[in-house]
Amino acid sequence: MIFTRRILMTLVICVAIASSVAAADRFRAHYELNVREGTDLKRVQSSADVTPGVPIEIALDKYELALLIDLQDSSAYVLTVSLAPAARPKDVLVRGTFNGSLVAASSGPLEFDLDQNGLKVSGAIALSFVHQ
Repeated sequence: MIFTRRILMTLVICVAIASSVAAADRFRAHYELNVREGTDLKRVQSSADVTPGVPIEIALDKYELALLIDLQDSSAYVLTVSLAPAARPKDVLVRGTFNGSLVAASSGPLEFDLDQNGLKVSGAIALSFVHQ
């Protein structure tokens, strides 16, 4: 009985340590985005911490641009880019999905280009794993 408790306590401590180490690591996205409507061009260069499944939302005057990143495995992700009117964010005007890899020596930023409903959305995103 005492031996079982020791094993259980050791297991609980190991899980707590592993959880705290994993929580210290994070993903970071560096991106450049261009939205063109006719001759009007909006450009954004920024970076943000990433929580997979939670969109990065960027306000661009009358539009809202969202970048949604879903991890596929330890080095691959799916990026969904969507553009909607700021006044009606559920009315998506432009949407595209792209497969990317974490930035490493063998892979650079993911570049994308969309042209839908008279709007052009293009850019690049570099997603990396940051150790803290």
